[in-house]
Amino acid sequence: MHSSQRTKRAAAVGAAAVLAASLAACGGDSGGGGGGGGGAQSYDWQYANYLPPNSSLSTGIANYFDSIEEGGDITVEEFYQEALLSATDTLPGVAQGRADLGFMIALYYPGELPLSQIVGVPFQTDDAEAQVRAMNDLYENNEAFRAEYEDQGVHVLSFVPLAPTMIATAEPLSGLDDLAGRQIRAVGLLSQAIEQTGASPVALSAPEVYESVERGVIDGFTSYPFDVAVANSLNEVAPHMTDPGTGLYNLGALVITKSLWDGLPEETRELMTEEIDQYVTDAIALLAEEEENTCDTFLEAGGTPGVFPEADVEEFESIVGDSVLEAWRETTVSAGASEDVVDGFLADYQAALEEYAAESTYVPGLVACAERGGN
Repeated sequence: MHSSQRTKRAAAVGAAAVLAASLAACGGDSGGGGGGGGGAQSYDWQYANYLPPNSSLSTGIANYFDSIEEGGDITVEEFYQEALLSATDTLPGVAQGRADLGFMIALYYPGELPLSQIVGVPFQTDDAEAQVRAMNDLYENNEAFRAEYEDQGVHVLSFVPLAPTMIATAEPLSGLDDLAGRQIRAVGLLSQAIEQTGASPVALSAPEVYESVERGVIDGFTSYPFDVAVANSLNEVAPHMTDPGTGLYNLGALVITKSLWDGLPEETRELMTEEIDQYVTDAIALLAEEEENTCDTFLEAGGTPGVFPEADVEEFESIVGDSVLEAWRETTVSAGASEDVVDGFLADYQAALEEYAAESTYVPGLVACAERGGN
């Protein structure tokens, strides 16, 4: 079963890379080839995830695969930590069938997925559950949003909950004024908001962050969720982690090759779709548990969690105003969407966020951690 394969890959990623190369050389049967003998059709798929297998995100998706394997003649072989596709190659790789399924994030594809970049506009929401349920709703009901992915050759099975961003620094932050003059790593639309505080946004890849803080090249970083930052030991060089109130900044998605999806029998597609609501519920619970465990680790290591005072968050939002939202709007229109489509999508997104936030119980992990042991 794929659960045992997952354990093996956690222990030996190098072996997985060799296996991936071997499968690619042999051509494989990852496109869902049927079993012999005239019985019910079986499917053998390969899944690419650039993250480690033991993250809450990876576990939630693996549990979803368990559920569809139990309900149908499906086997999913899982490849982690770029053993099959790199983080920036997942969208085209799944579209081209080099993997049948993949976890991807929208931030890596601003040109291909311009509507999706709305998640990078600050002060929209910090509610991971509301966002993922809103996006799943929009994918089903907003034609332009769905087409954005289908035109790239993939079908979204579900969007994936991610934690909000924070600002981590080598020296403490007491509030908004402390950002002025600091060099802060930031990416995407969030970098525009950071610049308006008087800080200097610095574009760095995630692997460059640790050494850049350690050497004093930058004073801190954002565009990073709390749980992932601590898992990557970034608290060793930036032990002061603060929620600035900007909220979520990225969007994850579990995708399948569109041509593969379109060719599946209706009952198989129904099975895979029916399990999504439970997947989201379980994934949110796993994220909350991981953030709580992250807080334990962070506090035990001497980290200082904090949140900006409410007045500072309001001032930050006032300084930014609609500037980043308008930048997203202009970029999306320039990419070919009509103003009516963009405005309609924005209205649908904001309405869906409001609807699902009313039902959500999610609390950002760093906010909860600050209540336990911060300032």
